[in-house]
Amino acid sequence: MEDLVDNFERTMLAVLQLYGAQSRAIDIGAAQTWAETFVPDGRFESPSYPGPVVGREELASFAASFAHNTPLARHVITNAHITSMDSTDRATSTAYLMVVQTHRNGDVQILRLTTIEDELMKTDGGWRVLCRRVILENKGKQK
Repeated sequence: MEDLVDNFERTMLAVLQLYGAQSRAIDIGAAQTWAETFVPDGRFESPSYPGPVVGREELASFAASFAHNTPLARHVITNAHITSMDSTDRATSTAYLMVVQTHRNGDVQILRLTTIEDELMKTDGGWRVLCRRVILENKGKQK
């Protein structure tokens, strides 16, 4: 039982680090770094965008476009929670994600308040996202 708890705690810390790294990467325009937080064939689904983004090349292009089109945006992730761990290398998690933009005049605007649902996999390089589903708070769960 103690090993299971230790593994869960290590995994939770790793997931928090992953989320921090992802947020920082997309916010500063490090598109390839953001894409590499996903497995090579990782998937990003959000009703804010036309369709799923699949694979690191598309993920990097998506992140670069976001950074270019949304300067001074910040991804703020809170309430991260591992919802299941079926093995030592697979987990699911959920968190709140708020995207905030500071305008050049100093005004701050909340662009989106969402819930993210992630399928995660532990790789040789650490925990990575297999699939991220974004749920817009004003739209409810998307199918």
